[in-house]
Amino acid sequence: MPYAYLTFAQMRQALAARLDDTGNVYWLDAENGLYCKEALRIWQSYTRYWLDSFPFNTAALSSPVDAFYDLTQQSSTLIPFTLMDTDLESELCYNLIEAQPAAGVWQGTDQFTIYDLTNALQRRRDQFLVETGMVLSRTLMTGIIPPVGGRIPLPDNVIDVRRAAWLDTQSSLWNVMWKSDEFTRQALQYSWFTSPGIPSEWSVVATPPVTLQLMSPPLNPGTMELLTVNAGAPLNPAVGVLLGIPDDFAWVIRFGALADLLSQDGQARDPSRAQYCEQRWQEGILAARAYTSVEIAFLDGAPVPVSPLFSLDTTQAGRSSSATLAGISLRCRRYRTTMGRTRSPLTSCATRPCPPQMAISSNSAARNSTRCSTKPNT
Repeated sequence: MPYAYLTFAQMRQALAARLDDTGNVYWLDAENGLYCKEALRIWQSYTRYWLDSFPFNTAALSSPVDAFYDLTQQSSTLIPFTLMDTDLESELCYNLIEAQPAAGVWQGTDQFTIYDLTNALQRRRDQFLVETGMVLSRTLMTGIIPPVGGRIPLPDNVIDVRRAAWLDTQSSLWNVMWKSDEFTRQALQYSWFTSPGIPSEWSVVATPPVTLQLMSPPLNPGTMELLTVNAGAPLNPAVGVLLGIPDDFAWVIRFGALADLLSQDGQARDPSRAQYCEQRWQEGILAARAYTSVEIAFLDGAPVPVSPLFSLDTTQAGRSSSATLAGISLRCRRYRTTMGRTRSPLTSCATRPCPPQMAISSNSAARNSTRCSTKPNT
């Protein structure tokens, strides 16, 4: 049930009063609204205060294809990704005291360009993805013919590989491969390169970019399952592109982009503010690494353990079901089970609802609003 103690309009007015700008001369009402929303998201990212449950149906687990579910794509999800590059670029313009872009066209001073803002957001967005591992993509590479030397090229949008597994077509057995390197493998098995079999390890230490070295090289054709960090979609302020990260952590990208924009050479350079923004970026990265999206899981009304995927990989797949998480968006079940289609309610850390969809219960979040500006051109 939405809170009604304080409306969104009253929250903006309270922030304006705190800034001693009740006439919205220096901080526009729309700008104050963005800061109020961001304050709620910052609070949620640090505290995981807003919790709720949502159910979804799982398919009969007949193959590994059915083993993973993207929680952000479920119809009743509480953690949708909704913020776009245009949302952050608008806020950046307010922070930098620049005019708002018009249909992706820069209207501000020559300190910055729309390309500066877009490139800074995209660079920090991809850096956030790889440093936190919050958003993982699952790929099944089927029909792999054993390559010479055991090297397999990957899609060029892969930034990092977090997990790999191999399905041998002859034995029909899945084998989780562990991250290692060629030196360690050679120390344990000198002839690994010339002794093909079922791969048990993988490496990216001595390979070309976006290439995976399987150790030992596979003997039979197979299927490789990957969990990877992929580069996000190219941003385009003219049309608006989803950031592809949790809404409650979009503020981290903003501070990272500000750190880059205020560190570049030229009249926009502002080292002290750039240092502050970089510190906020580092705080956000630590919060994102500690964040979890699921607190409790039930399967047909019975509680099941919630654990990281690493725990499942290091234990034997057995008789009971479990809910395991990879990042915040992928939920998986054990491969080997006879369980059919089921209903799985989850108690999840929801994306913090923001106005105008709901009223606000307290004005304390207004204290988190932050303003950065550049030095005047002298």
